[in-house]
Amino acid sequence: MRHVVFDFETFLSRPGNQTPAFVCCSILDEARDQPELYHCNFQRDGLFRRLKVILEDPDTLLIAHNFAYDAVIAMDKYPELIPLFFKKMDEGKVSDTMIRELLITLAQGRFEYDFLRGNRPPMYSLQALAFFYLSVQVDKANSPRKEYSKLWNVPIEDWTPEQIDYSVADAIMPMQVWDMQTIRWAAGDHALHPFVEDDGFIVNEREQVQAFVALYLARAWGVRTDKKRVTKLREHHIKVANDAISKLGGFDPLWLESMGYTEDDFHPVYELNADGRRAKKQGEPLDLTSHTKRTMANLRQYVIDAYDGDPPLTKGGMKLKEEGEPIDLLKKTATSVEVCTSVKHPVLNLYGDVYNTIHELNNFVPLLEKGTLYPINTRYHGLKKTGRTSASKPALQALPRAPGVRECFAARPGYAFVFSDYDSLEVRTWAQCCLELLGWSTAADRYKEDPDFDPHSETGANIIGSDYDSMLEAKRLNYPCLKRGPDEPRCEECFHCQAKDGRQLAKVPNFGLPGGMGWRALIDFAWATYRIELSDEKAERIYNIWYETYPEADPYFDIIGHEAKTHRSCTQVISGRQRGGCGYCDLANSRFQGLAADVCKEALYQLSKEGYAVPDSPFYGSRPWAFVHDEVGSEVPLENLHGAAMRQVEVLVEAGKKWCPDVPLTADVAAMTNWSKSAYKVTDDNGKIIPFVVT
Repeated sequence: MRHVVFDFETFLSRPGNQTPAFVCCSILDEARDQPELYHCNFQRDGLFRRLKVILEDPDTLLIAHNFAYDAVIAMDKYPELIPLFFKKMDEGKVSDTMIRELLITLAQGRFEYDFLRGNRPPMYSLQALAFFYLSVQVDKANSPRKEYSKLWNVPIEDWTPEQIDYSVADAIMPMQVWDMQTIRWAAGDHALHPFVEDDGFIVNEREQVQAFVALYLARAWGVRTDKKRVTKLREHHIKVANDAISKLGGFDPLWLESMGYTEDDFHPVYELNADGRRAKKQGEPLDLTSHTKRTMANLRQYVIDAYDGDPPLTKGGMKLKEEGEPIDLLKKTATSVEVCTSVKHPVLNLYGDVYNTIHELNNFVPLLEKGTLYPINTRYHGLKKTGRTSASKPALQALPRAPGVRECFAARPGYAFVFSDYDSLEVRTWAQCCLELLGWSTAADRYKEDPDFDPHSETGANIIGSDYDSMLEAKRLNYPCLKRGPDEPRCEECFHCQAKDGRQLAKVPNFGLPGGMGWRALIDFAWATYRIELSDEKAERIYNIWYETYPEADPYFDIIGHEAKTHRSCTQVISGRQRGGCGYCDLANSRFQGLAADVCKEALYQLSKEGYAVPDSPFYGSRPWAFVHDEVGSEVPLENLHGAAMRQVEVLVEAGKKWCPDVPLTADVAAMTNWSKSAYKVTDDNGKIIPFVVT
């Protein structure tokens, strides 16, 4: 296999445009003596022909650093090459030195703190890898990398030697780094098993390359927002923040009374700042979000009281504790949102909510406002420790829970959103992992009997002492209260009310216990995630019920415990991806979360391929843009909405057959004008899917 590296120098990316104009392309082909450098303005056709020859050659292996960026740039400028890029990836003939390093450090337990680099966080830039593997110092700060936009109309023969050398080096160094990655780690040093395959690829590299490209295509397409809804969201946040600060500042005597406080025994968490005092003195209206400041000593005292005198500490406090030094809790008590929302306390819980609201008002809402002017391009990180992804700017995978947030995202004119998500995906992948490790699984058997099996109704039935069929019937009817009318408060006593609460409670063990929690940790998890308060007795009871419902859990955790005590590593089922340096809960989570991630990445890649490169597919012309763990959102032309929507859900199911072969996966689908959790599948008189209109 002949190795070929290519790299583009481009204009700088800007908001709304993540595929900027390219200026030059450097190519290093093992079959040629010298690197090639093409000017994308003056040699555009010649570069197209050269890339086409490389892509069509079955004996070439494409290598790049951050291949997704260069590939999507090429696809954007040369649409004719799109099918060839996807064909190359399908053949497994693309390698990425950045992704390789991510997989290497993950296998060796260096993913967060790199013991080969002084326990610092690892770095994955080409500059960092060149220094680590080649001892080559690249001075990016003083390089011409930001100057190439000025060279659009300048022939290469008029470039400075530094401008030429920098571009050519970006093709030479990935080839050298690739070789060193292969040679240095061929024996699988610091890992459970060798992770370099015979052909030089890292285990699971090919699939991750596909996923990274699909994620960058989603980023490049972006999403727009609705101006009226964003304005309404800003107004909502301002009102919520002002109301909460009014209460926490002691300015709302009715709230104090409802919480059992008097003005004398309540210690305000907020007080007027200098601007607030001036505005109050002059009789001006107060904006409490900008006219107040936090009183940290009072906030810390509430945390101390809520945690019975043993509060979580700051890093400085933890260091003092380790050294046996005295600790001033009024200075060293932690006050993070997580600390304040993990315990039931009216002041702290409200403070956590208002802190989040103000943070969203200052950071998230302005980003949505930009989406009214140009597409918002979500940044995806394609590989985290468990194999999952993350998203930022905006954090689509962890959106604020305030009402109306999702609805701000609006389909472009002539398009509709199509969202599909898997049903109980991680329960199913946990069942598949049990089959792989144990050879049997009660959960897997239930899904084989009925692919639509609802684990929450099953566990919920056992919690409330009912039966599975009755729980399903109550769910089908949407749990109408049997004693009171639809506009009255629920009685919480009839079977339907108990069934609804039982199914919601079942999510606590179903989602918490496969990750290795004990029953005590389940109490904090229930409160922080679902605002469900559990006593010790109730937590231990549902813990035992879950283990009785899924008897495979005991031997599964025996294996996890052995791994945690010995090599502290695991090999991902199906993909073979390795993760080192794990604790007990890391090992418990990694397999089923990683398998779920593999399923979803496969679905996203196949949808991207059909949307961009398969004209015969009903999904062609559709653009995936949202990747939310077990949910994929696409923007679909209205004229092909039904066919594309049906194909999207088919692709999700097909991806499941590859990565979760013994446990059937199911998924649902809905089209909508705006992103909304309340949207559901709507059809016309002919049974064709039409958009759910979000009001």
